[in-house]
Amino acid sequence: LGRLVVSFLIATTVFFLIFTLADTVSYLNYQNTANQNRFIQNALDEFSRNAENISCDDAALRSSLVELDHVGSYIGLLERRFGLRDSRVLAEKKLYTRLQFQHLLIIKEINTRCDSRFEPIIFLYSNDPDYIDASQFMGGILGAFKERDSATFMVYSFDVSIGDSTASSLVQRYNVTSVPSVVLKEREILRPSNINELVRYFS
Repeated sequence: LGRLVVSFLIATTVFFLIFTLADTVSYLNYQNTANQNRFIQNALDEFSRNAENISCDDAALRSSLVELDHVGSYIGLLERRFGLRDSRVLAEKKLYTRLQFQHLLIIKEINTRCDSRFEPIIFLYSNDPDYIDASQFMGGILGAFKERDSATFMVYSFDVSIGDSTASSLVQRYNVTSVPSVVLKEREILRPSNINELVRYFS
């Protein structure tokens, strides 16, 4: 009996330590996400203020894309750790939505002024129970497609289920009637079921 009690206490202690460690790591990741968001917000603000003076081959643009992807990965981690409807996650996600939208506007400006050929892809999705499976499936397709040419294609993902005005305005602007949906070239609405549909569209 004594050995069983000791074993139970050891197992309980180990479980508590693992849980505490996991929670600490998640919190640190959460804090890192907030710091990354502030960093990118400041960078984009500066980028916007100096847009007229930015060279068409400026490395800051590429760097901002990497940072946005980096923060997006942390948002995904927070969703898995704290849950899709956690208030902390939603607060960061709304900020990230606005950051993406700012960056999208900058990309459009660069395309016009520099005759660049960046291809922004607007992904409107929902994490509501009725749509989450289809949204995750389509998100996987877009991720795989972007990896084929990450220097040209960029995916801006907007969750319409978080009640953010930016995402809602995009739904209205492009007249999107169902999610998940993809907006291509500012006009075409596509709901790809496989990567080949996107390859054919851009070929």
